[in-house]
Formats: sequence, C-alpha cells, structure tokens
Amino acid sequence: MATPTISAGPAVTSAGPAPLSPPRPSRSIVKRSRGALLIWSFAAPALLVYVTFVLLPVILAAVYSFYNWNGLGALDRFIGFDNYARALADPIFLGAMRNNFVIVVLSLVIQAPLAIGIALLLNRPLKGRTLIRTLIFVPYVLSEVVVGLAFRLLLPPAGPVDSVLTSLGW
Repeated sequence: MATPTISAGPAVTSAGPAPLSPPRPSRSIVKRSRGALLIWSFAAPALLVYVTFVLLPVILAAVYSFYNWNGLGALDRFIGFDNYARALADPIFLGAMRNNFVIVVLSLVIQAPLAIGIALLLNRPLKGRTLIRTLIFVPYVLSEVVVGLAFRLLLPPAGPVDSVLTSLGW
C-alpha cells in the first residue's frame, strides 16, 4: 500500500480537477451590452423604415430593369441590359441626363458657395441680421404650420373626417 503524501498544492483526485464555476461577466461588459441593446432598440425602427422605403424599392427597381415588364403582369421575359441599351440610344433620355448634369454642376458651383457665403456673412455682427435670418428661416417653418392648420381644420369633433368616419359606422 502506498502511503499518502502531503503536498502544498491543491489536492487532485483521480476524477480530474474540480469543475470551475462559469466566469461572471464584468460590469463593463454588461454595461456595453445594455448600451448596444439600447442603441439597437432606437435604431431598429429607423433601419426598418429605411430598408422598407429606400433600399427595397431600389433593389426591386434594379431587378425589374432587366425584364420586359409592364408593371402589372408576371416577370417572365428577361431581357438583360436591353433596356439600358435602348435608354442610352434615346436622344430624349440623353438630353434629360445632360440637363440633370448641368443642374448638378451649377448647383455645386453657384448655389453651395453662395449659401456658405451668406451663412458666414450672417454669422458676423450685421445690422438687420435678425431680420434676414428670420426671412430665410420662415419658409422652412411655414410649411409645417400650414400642415398643422390643415389637420386642425379636418379633424375637429364635427369636421369632415369625423363625418365620413361616422357615416361609415366608426
């Protein structure tokens, strides 16, 4: 028989080392995962709207452009790049592309520097600066005011929308 020996290290049995408890995540990892969850919870609705109303239509338009399709029937006649070849051979399309190019170039050359110049000018002390800022800002606010007033006229308790909904039994 073997005599047991006393050692300074941990005792090891024949079954192997004792199982370790799973490591607890540190507080910084928990905070980061909560932060990521919070960010995704705010970003997910915007991403869903973006994918639904921007990306998906662009992708579908690209797919449809390779078919001879009238917009109603099934996508059954694949024609490849024929639509693009016909568009690039059409003088009306080429004229429209030229007009768009001219508008973009003129916007970049004239409108952008002019806007930056006016913004820098209005950032300096200038007599009438508040009036000019107001005149520039009013058109942006006015459209939202008009929409608000239109809904206020349409949605009172005895207004037109309420009358239509009441006649439908809602």
